[in-house]
Amino acid sequence: MLSHGADKGFSSSFAILVVLLLVFGAMLWGMWPKGKGFEEVMGFPLPWEKKSTTTDAQNEGFVSMPERLQIEKWITKNRLNEYGDRADTLYPGSSPLMDESTGRAMTRYEYLLKMHPDRSWKK
Repeated sequence: MLSHGADKGFSSSFAILVVLLLVFGAMLWGMWPKGKGFEEVMGFPLPWEKKSTTTDAQNEGFVSMPERLQIEKWITKNRLNEYGDRADTLYPGSSPLMDESTGRAMTRYEYLLKMHPDRSWKK
C-alpha cells in the first residue's frame, strides 16, 4: 500500500513533466518557420498526412462500391474475365496481379484501372 508521501511524489513528478512538455511545445511552436509544413521543415511526411488526389487514388486502385458494381456489370455484359480482359486470356503465373519483375502484387481494381484508365465501364 502506498503512503501519502509517495502519492505526493508521483503527482509532483507528473506536474513537472506536464510543465516541461508545455514549455517544450511552446518553444517548438515559437521557433517553427512561419508558413512551413512538417514535411518542408523535417524532410519527411507524417504517416497520417498522406495527400491524396484523384490521380493518386486511381493509381492506388481506389474504386468506390457503386463503381465496383458498374465494373461487375461491365464484365458480365462484355463477357470478359474477372480482370476485364478477353475471357480466353492466359497469364504467366495464372494471374496478372503479380508483377514478376518487381515482386509487387496489385489488387484486381488496380489492374483494372491500369488496363482501362478511361474507366470503360462508365461509358
